[in-house]
Amino acid sequence: ARAALMMVLQRTPGDAQAGMMMSEVTARLGQGEQSLYYAHRAAKAAPGQPDPLVCLANALWAAGRCADAIDTARHAAAAYPTSLNARGTLLNFLQRQDRFAEASDECRLALEAFPNHPHFSITLATMLLSMGRPEEAVARLRRAAATDPTNIRVFAALGPALNYLPDVDQNEIRRVHEAYGRLLAQTLPPRPPGKGGGPPDPQRRLRVGFLSPDLRAHAVAFYFETVFQYLDRASFEVTVYFTAGAEDDVARRLKHLVDSWKHVPTLHVGQLADLIKTDGIDILIELSGHTRFERLGTMQLKPAPVQITCLGYPSTTGVSAIDYHIVDSYTNPPGTEIYSTERLLRVDPVFFCYRPMDNPPNLAPPPMLEAGRVTFGSFNALMKLNDRTVALWTRVVRAVPGSRLVIKNIQLTQPEAQRLTRQRFEAAGMPPEQLDALGHQGGPADHLATYHRLDIGLDTFPYHGMTTTCESLLMGRPVVTLLGETHAARVGLCLLANVGLEDLVARTEDEFVRIAAGLAADPARLSELSTTLRRRFLASPICDGPGHAARLGAALRSVWREYCRTATT
Repeated sequence: ARAALMMVLQRTPGDAQAGMMMSEVTARLGQGEQSLYYAHRAAKAAPGQPDPLVCLANALWAAGRCADAIDTARHAAAAYPTSLNARGTLLNFLQRQDRFAEASDECRLALEAFPNHPHFSITLATMLLSMGRPEEAVARLRRAAATDPTNIRVFAALGPALNYLPDVDQNEIRRVHEAYGRLLAQTLPPRPPGKGGGPPDPQRRLRVGFLSPDLRAHAVAFYFETVFQYLDRASFEVTVYFTAGAEDDVARRLKHLVDSWKHVPTLHVGQLADLIKTDGIDILIELSGHTRFERLGTMQLKPAPVQITCLGYPSTTGVSAIDYHIVDSYTNPPGTEIYSTERLLRVDPVFFCYRPMDNPPNLAPPPMLEAGRVTFGSFNALMKLNDRTVALWTRVVRAVPGSRLVIKNIQLTQPEAQRLTRQRFEAAGMPPEQLDALGHQGGPADHLATYHRLDIGLDTFPYHGMTTTCESLLMGRPVVTLLGETHAARVGLCLLANVGLEDLVARTEDEFVRIAAGLAADPARLSELSTTLRRRFLASPICDGPGHAARLGAALRSVWREYCRTATT
């Protein structure tokens, strides 16, 4: 493409369309300076058009000049208010920087220019969800689903949003995901016949593929490093299909733990399915579900005879071509099968294995011993802080005189997100002087050291913390959780039960307040936990890499045997 475009530009140097295409091509080739050169050239050649400005914004973003990219996209959206491309690009940039409040404002401006436009309506709902307002987000998406029941993007947004809504009906969660799955099946082209994989021999060495964009500096990577390290290579050959745009240090470390690592960021769903099928993968495990950069379309094309979803998403996917969902008996006890389109594959006593960072910060005593007051806290993402969670945590602080609440997440790095979040807590009755809201600070060790500011962790509801709870336990800080009915609302039970702290699992909001206040009144127990909890956590099944890999391997072998029985009958 670059060679062909070079010929065009030599004949017609002022061709803005060719210049934009050359900017994109050179960006994909990793030639950032050339991409910027051709984008500037295209913008100069067509000064009265929005698309060259958008091209320039994308080139600036690719070059790492994010502030300049946002300024350029904002200028394009203001100068050309009816340009879908300009507004969509600006929204994309703001979302990728977690500037959800600004993105919400831009969505509303876009909806003034394009009333009821599905893209902007869905994006606004997603931004509301990202700011911890699932009630508004779900209401918007339910209306959109009723108005346009054939829009797959509506259901792709509504399904995940329901995970954050308290008291949602699990039957609705399944119905929405099934609707997504039906639309996905209608959207994709037919595939050639053939099941892929190798012969249905129950004893042979199996080729297992892992499909994910998150095997990098991302929480998902913490849970699969030990799988890659310890999964029995006499029984399994491991191939990773890494779909993110760039490999970082974590990805490069993981690459050395697997038999084959394929970096495939640009393959579309069909190409990726063809590659997986050609590689003869027997069991394909996707790690994203309905999260950003998912490849559920590839799973729908069924490139492997046995397909599994695991870890990255707490609910059913609704994708009929996915056979199993890896869970455990805490998160999905018997009777919950009816809420999943996949068969539940329980790996007990815990469905994942957490790998803590090497040389975490030293333990520290509870700060209450010196400060004379209790500090509660949570470092969960802002989208988990729905109105019910905000009200519940406020009740806890008010029940313990003089206590404080510390919340921390990357979204609170944005001043507008800070302001709106503080308003929500104050509206719930939180005295403003008793709330600390922190944004992203430093690297991984700095993040873990921030747990020294807490005495007691408070879990979100109904979407429990997972990595944040693991971090808190690692740093010697207990967490109080509220048990619910969904997988997402039972992860806290799984974690606390595996370290012998099931007494910190509340069944009601009143009990949650009582447990938190009781723990705050027990400095002796908090002191003991600050010195012993890390050891208990590291010795638990949660951090048992070899044991988890063996249990996972046995589960994979069991589903392969089941496949062999059906394939030969």
